[in-house]
Amino acid sequence: NFRTNSGTPEFIVVDTAFNAASGAFSLQVSPLVPAQNDTCTAPAVLPLSTTVAVDFSAALDDSFGSDGGCGYEGYPDVVYAFTAATAGRYRVIAPGGAVSVSRGTCGSACSASLGGHVVDLAAGATIFLIVDGATAPVTLRVDPIVVPANDLCANALPLTLATPAQGTTVGAELDARCNSYYLGPDVF
Repeated sequence: NFRTNSGTPEFIVVDTAFNAASGAFSLQVSPLVPAQNDTCTAPAVLPLSTTVAVDFSAALDDSFGSDGGCGYEGYPDVVYAFTAATAGRYRVIAPGGAVSVSRGTCGSACSASLGGHVVDLAAGATIFLIVDGATAPVTLRVDPIVVPANDLCANALPLTLATPAQGTTVGAELDARCNSYYLGPDVF
């Protein structure tokens, strides 16, 4: 799939792979109506905790600005918008594909990942999810994460000598501001 302007000539090259034999081929160029959420102008709304099958059949490979973090060139992409109803931490996953999170204006200030993202959002904040895919089926989902009360250094829990302490790092993020030297999630 490719995007072109009416009246602008496009050149299509038919080539063989490496030392493959030459032979006859058939080529047909047909118009394609892009997916409604193919660009930032009309992102599809992504509901919380709902797995969405991402359809790239009518998607084109679009350029999303010059900051280098939005989307992956050479792959079809579609755009979703997620708005946080409440302030909190959210996990964005796109198994089988890649997802870029864009904050503010769609297509700018992106961070890209092949697996997913964890984002902290204020109530009412909207993020744009630019999902790229190839040939594998891709799904997209956003879920809230329960954040441990002692995730930040400022919320450190007191310890009592000779008393075992129980806790979890599930839902925590790396907080290097409190002299944490490891690269994983931490609590205090």
